[in-house]
Amino acid sequence: MGPIKILIIGHCHPDLPHVCGMRTGGFAKGLARRGHEVVLMTGALPGASAMPCADTVIERLAQLKGEALVLGCLPRGHGWARRARQGRFPGIFNKVVLAGSFLRHGGLFTDWVEGSRPYWPVLADEWRPDVVWATFGNTAAWLIAQGIARRAGSAWVMDMKDPWSDFIPAPMRRLLAARFRDAAAATALADIHADDLRQWFGGDPVTVPSGVDMPDPAAAEIAASPDGDAFRLSLVGSLYGDDDLQVLLAGIRSWCLERRSRSVRPAILEYFGAEDARLAAATGDWGDICEIRMTGFVPPADLATRLRTSHVNAFVNARTGFRHKVLEFAVAGRPILCLPEVGADECGIVREAGGALYNCATPADVKNALDDLDGNDRPDRAAPVDIERFSWDARSAQLESVFEQVLN
Repeated sequence: MGPIKILIIGHCHPDLPHVCGMRTGGFAKGLARRGHEVVLMTGALPGASAMPCADTVIERLAQLKGEALVLGCLPRGHGWARRARQGRFPGIFNKVVLAGSFLRHGGLFTDWVEGSRPYWPVLADEWRPDVVWATFGNTAAWLIAQGIARRAGSAWVMDMKDPWSDFIPAPMRRLLAARFRDAAAATALADIHADDLRQWFGGDPVTVPSGVDMPDPAAAEIAASPDGDAFRLSLVGSLYGDDDLQVLLAGIRSWCLERRSRSVRPAILEYFGAEDARLAAATGDWGDICEIRMTGFVPPADLATRLRTSHVNAFVNARTGFRHKVLEFAVAGRPILCLPEVGADECGIVREAGGALYNCATPADVKNALDDLDGNDRPDRAAPVDIERFSWDARSAQLESVFEQVLN
């Protein structure tokens, strides 16, 4: 299709070191590379104290060439809702304030909606998007999309990256869903989210998975693991429930203890995530059975390269929703280990990539998986993966086809 004007709305800023801003940020860049004019409206980054004025935004809108314009909006007003989100009111009163915000304003982040309003005339009256695409992490993104689209006379498309059933209180789900039935179409991160959309909003949502950042070709061609002969197990992302984390670590610990008695190559457990303290506490009595590294957050492209040097990449599953990290693991071409088990969407991605997935439920499952992988092929012999099919460019072409249907 020819170039169009696309407004993307998602609460998390793409520069946040968190997966929540990855979907909207990745599609904004991908669609801009495909020749479209793209604006991404988000929440402001922590520490931000000012927003570009309307005149500055108008100037930047006239210069959109190959890159998306990101507008981070500071929250404004609605202090009661903000304090209630943080649980700062006593007991039942906090719940009353939250319920009132849902019923009166359609959500809990109306301070972000208000903060975005200075840009509505600029975007709707001056720029006039052809289509508005907003992803659900909270209802504010849809409220902003709905408001700007109505003012501009544009179509808006709802996207679901988080399940409605998990994020909206049960008494509010049907009532709030009716508020957004004017969407021209719907997209979803995974089939499980599409099913959730269908339940509450009807219609026929289109599954458009997120993409992944492509690893640096030069860095990706690694001849050997940077740790010589050591067995590297990478643990990535949020650690979720304590019980599941303890089961996963019990299996790893059991495997480490047994292999140490056989005097085999050393093992390294490297954690990429923000919960260093929890992992350190959970492994505090491990002694020297396994080297544990706390690497923290690394940029997605760097993580893609690091995952290719692991013997196995592992994560704790959240039990609900879809885990984006499976996409990152799949393109790394290395075996994947998770606990508890993931669903059909994630299994399908691993099959599509031709990878190996160890779906674990018990410490014995984890130990048996690691026994199976220990002594297996080195990371530099990873199976080739057609990673381009998982790229943001390829996924952006899929989303573009949805917009084409809407505009036609």
